Formats: sequence, C-alpha cells, structure tokens
Amino acid sequence: MPDLLEAVMSRLCHDLAGPSSAVANGVELISELGSEPGDDSITMVEGSAQSLIGRLQYFRFAFGQAGSRSPLPLSEVEPIAAAFLAERRLTVSWMREGHADVLERPGALPCALIALFVVADSLPRGGEATVHLANSDVEIEISPSSGALSQETLQHVTSLKETAVDGSVSEPIEYTPKVAPAVALRHKLLALGGEAEMTEEDGVFALSLRFS
Repeated sequence: MPDLLEAVMSRLCHDLAGPSSAVANGVELISELGSEPGDDSITMVEGSAQSLIGRLQYFRFAFGQAGSRSPLPLSEVEPIAAAFLAERRLTVSWMREGHADVLERPGALPCALIALFVVADSLPRGGEATVHLANSDVEIEISPSSGALSQETLQHVTSLKETAVDGSVSEPIEYTPKVAPAVALRHKLLALGGEAEMTEEDGVFALSLRFS
C-alpha cells in the first residue's frame, strides 16, 4: 500500500505541475505585454502560482516516489524546503556532519521532509528547525517561536512500538487531514526499518529519525 500511495502522489504532482507552470508562464507573458509594474492583481496571481509550484515540488519529494527509489540530492531539497516551510513560518537550516551516510539512503530525505511538514503543523506561531544529518540518523532540532509545541500530531510519528509490521495499530486512528502526514511518516519509517524518538530539554525539542 505505501508504494501505491507514493505512485498516486507522484501522478497527482505530475499532472498538476503542467497547469501550474502554465499559469505562471501566462502571468509572466501578461506582464511583458503591458501590465503596469506592481499591478496588485498580477502580483497576487503570480505569487499564488509560484507558491503552488513550490508546494507540488515539496509534496513530490516528500510523499512521492522521487526519493524512495534513489537518494535525493540535498542541493535540490534545500531550496524547495526553505520556500515551502517559510510560508508556514518555519525557518530551516541543514547541517551535514561528516560523511552523512544517511544522504545515500533512499527514503531518508523524504522522511525528513515529511517530518518537517509535521513539525511546521505543530508550531502554531512558527519557529526554527535545524536538520542534523550524521551517519545513519536524521535529527531535527526544533525551537518554537512561542516556546510552545503541539505534540498531539507528533505522537503519531513516535509511537512506532504500537504499530505492527503490517501497519495495524493497537488503537484505531481517525485519519484526519491533520494526522495523515504523521501516520504516513510512521509507515514510511517502518518500511525502511527505522524508528523515531522525541526528546525535550530547556524548551528545545529534538525529533530523531534513525535508520538501521
């Protein structure tokens, strides 16, 4: 089932990317043909089109097949993640430590992207996140702007022990849009033989993704 969902997401992103790019190109053409610089309507449409394209790129990398079959280049991931998460008031920096074997593992960076998506959803007032890439681990250090972090959704990521190999859980989960990305991350980690752990010290949270 995870492979099927990744394939569906890849297809959706592919089919939506064409019209989104067409909108952006159309707005650029209108501007070139005589729209006054700074026209509010053109600026609004152009910004929305670019935002849509950025979201599709992020979703394709995080939930699609792009990084599950072969490793994603960090150089491509960083700018896409920065733009997407900035809209959610989450500033992200990436720290590559040593050789960072985890970057060569298919599925690892998609897991990090899904985790950042869940983290951003759990920060009502935004914040900062530093992604440490070292050996076979990804550790996301989270500093909320308000000092608060809603951990309700993140608990679905870290409760791996309650999830069987076949994806069944000891307690039923209502698959709401809010919870779905966290559950998707948990299933992806299970498929990769990974695990997740959340710790907290002095108001700074760390979400660790470990791959065997």
